[in-house]
Amino acid sequence: MRNRENKARPVIATASAAAAFLLAGHIYLHLGDYTAERGLAALVQMAGICAAFGAMVFLILETTRDALERIFPGD
Repeated sequence: MRNRENKARPVIATASAAAAFLLAGHIYLHLGDYTAERGLAALVQMAGICAAFGAMVFLILETTRDALERIFPGD
């Protein structure tokens, strides 16, 4: 049995964080008036949505990497 590393690669973590920040920027640019009008509650909601989106991107990329490593083993 080969020794598998369970840590995520930094590229995947960076890509998921970038996706979350891009979504936050998109929401802020298109709903800036809404978030400014609603105050802190809207900003917290936006942060939660963006964090969930980043986690989803992380899960998809990590699962894809794992599946490709099982199909095409590098060893």
